[in-house]
Amino acid sequence: MEKITITQITPEELKSLIFNSVVDAMALQQQVIAAPPEVFLTVKEAAARLHLSVQAIYGLMHRKKISYMKREKRCYFSQEDITNYIKAGRRQSAIELDAKKGLLTRQ
Repeated sequence: MEKITITQITPEELKSLIFNSVVDAMALQQQVIAAPPEVFLTVKEAAARLHLSVQAIYGLMHRKKISYMKREKRCYFSQEDITNYIKAGRRQSAIELDAKKGLLTRQ
């Protein structure tokens, strides 16, 4: 059995103790929220997400155009890798290209 010691503290010390406890609890909560579990997709799920056929996904894998993981005889894709694959195909708009040209000529 633990011994309990009761001491007198001032109201300011009590406020500080409560405040620090709340800050610690909020920091812990932020860490839990900030780290969502990683999501993995199968070839079929990746094909559906990218609106491609399963054969097209295997073609991208063969040409090393998309990152994947292999375990046993199954292939998996990270949700983040799928998103990065889509973002890698981004093309700049005419406005962005004009702005970039303007910056290059001003230098």
